[in-house]
Order: sequence, then C-alpha cells, then structure tokens
Amino acid sequence: MSELKPCPFCGATNVKVKCMEEFTYCGRCRQCDALGPDAPTLADAVTRWNDCAARSPDPTRTLRDEFAMAALSGLMGHPQNSVTDRSGDAEICYLYADAMMKEREKADD
Repeated sequence: MSELKPCPFCGATNVKVKCMEEFTYCGRCRQCDALGPDAPTLADAVTRWNDCAARSPDPTRTLRDEFAMAALSGLMGHPQNSVTDRSGDAEICYLYADAMMKEREKADD
C-alpha cells in the first residue's frame, strides 16, 4: 500500500485512513478533519485520497503566514475591537508577523 500524501486543504502530513462503516474507508486529516472520498477498501481509500491531493494546489503556509494568522485571531478576538472597516487588518497582521520573524532571527544568532 502506498503512503498517504499531505492534506490537500491544510498541507498537514498527519493523515490516516479511517474506517467509517463496515466496508467503507476514507482518508482523514487529523489536523483540519478533512475527509476524502468514500472507498470500499483500504487501498482504494489511499488511492482516492492521493488523487485528491494530487489535484489540489500547493497548500504551503509559511511560518510568517502562521504568525499573521495568530495575530489576526488576537485582533478579531479582542473585546474592544469594534472597528467595522477591516480593509487594513491583513497588512497590520503581516507587520506583526514580520516583527516576530525579525525577533526570531535574533534568537537564532
């Protein structure tokens, strides 16, 4: 049996084949809970998952993207954040991410 490819949705490599019901299998991402197409056998589930992964664009996220997403979560979750114009949020979050990357580089020195 071939190895499962990374998740086509989030890029995680922590994917397994799950038995959904008797004689029904599918690939499942343990990171984002994405499910692949149902298949009658374990081997078919692997093939179908890998076919989906092969057709998907590269879901690669960088550490900078992860930092920006964390900043956005904090920004959106702040109780005093009642601004209705959100057009500059992404830029602000990437400024925070750049600052975190810069600090991280200092720690590596």
